[in-house]
Amino acid sequence: MLKIKFKDHLGNEYETRAEMAREYGLKPTTLEARLKRMNIEKALVTPVKEHCKGECFDHLGNIYPSENAMCKYYGIHPATFRDRIKNGWPLEKALSQQNYSVKIKCRDHLGNEFESKEAMCRYHGVNAETFRDRIKHGYSLEDALCPKKIADTNIYIDHLGNKFRSVKEMCNKYGVEVKTYQWRLRQGRSIKEALSSENNSCQKLRDHKGKEFKSLNALCRYYNVEPTIVKRQLDKNIPIKEAIKHAKCVKEHCYKDHLGNIYPTLNKMCKAYGITVGIYESRISRGVSLEDALTRPKRSHKVHDHNGCEFASLHAMCEHYGLGLESYIRRRNLGWDLEDALLTPVIHKEHKRYKDYKEKEYNSLKDMANAYGIKANVLSCRLRSNWPLKDALLLPDIRQNKIVVAFKVEDERYYFYKCSFCHEEHIYTATEINIHHHKHTQMR
Repeated sequence: MLKIKFKDHLGNEYETRAEMAREYGLKPTTLEARLKRMNIEKALVTPVKEHCKGECFDHLGNIYPSENAMCKYYGIHPATFRDRIKNGWPLEKALSQQNYSVKIKCRDHLGNEFESKEAMCRYHGVNAETFRDRIKHGYSLEDALCPKKIADTNIYIDHLGNKFRSVKEMCNKYGVEVKTYQWRLRQGRSIKEALSSENNSCQKLRDHKGKEFKSLNALCRYYNVEPTIVKRQLDKNIPIKEAIKHAKCVKEHCYKDHLGNIYPTLNKMCKAYGITVGIYESRISRGVSLEDALTRPKRSHKVHDHNGCEFASLHAMCEHYGLGLESYIRRRNLGWDLEDALLTPVIHKEHKRYKDYKEKEYNSLKDMANAYGIKANVLSCRLRSNWPLKDALLLPDIRQNKIVVAFKVEDERYYFYKCSFCHEEHIYTATEINIHHHKHTQMR
């Protein structure tokens, strides 16, 4: 096939479309985009628009190169400024009113205010994790914010004044596990009592007021709270005062049945009566009394068909009659009686078949695409873009070079096509592109 040269509206010939675009002071991509919606003369002659600078003025008459520059000068976000103008704010108020002040979350020992603990730690040159670890081990705020100590510095001190490099080393010295030591500290014991290797039963437990108890159960009986709740809170590194307070709050929200029995949770109360929480809440919402909501037996899910046969569930009945549950429900909602809804067979729609431009049939779009050597999603995309079926099937899937429509002659389309093998530009029909592409693939 002869190589086609590109002609402009004046009849001048060019080797490539890019050369023609440069002759008229255009970018090749600009010319390609214009040819999709303009004729050749208008695409070449129309001047390129110059992008003017979006200068803007504030309420004082100052000029800024852009809206973003003006917003940056006044210290507000451009999106905030646009929203204010859209809501009818005056220009002066939209620029001058600052955003809501950020809440101060914490202060250091010197009284400096910070937005967060992380910001405070960065200011003092301390890692946030190190700061939290120090607070957890009883450091004062000032000590916790001191710059990181040298690795060989002894930071753990026992009740006798001995220094240790780590809490593990200190616990090993006294024959106590680290978890046991930390748990005893959370219970309010002193360092001496926490490091003692004696049995826990001989140790006394202190509350936040300094009152001693023989055990955790004794403390909970004194405060009339649940021991498991207090222990769970202590295991989460929560002080004993907060643990007792939490346990009291939980007890205030306990659930009582109609007989006066107390349950820590709604789930346990429902489980004692053999019902679910959902059933209980549904009954209470309908105005049922507490006794009936708890003691009324659950409704049976058994169903009967038109012959009186019993089934364990609606699904089992539909499965017995070879009917889908959704089909049965849809029929009943449309007013069908029980017998017709169960016995009428489901009419399945005929499977859709696809035909190519030669009237050959395929079971699916994917089969048809595979027959022509292209991917199914490429074929589907082309058909959604209103490509002729013949062109959509014959044009190869060339990702690195776009195939653009050059012009139409009657019902035939001609495309700009740059071959990825010989790197030559052509104007071909879909059939010619297909032949040219396969010719190179067979040679390789």
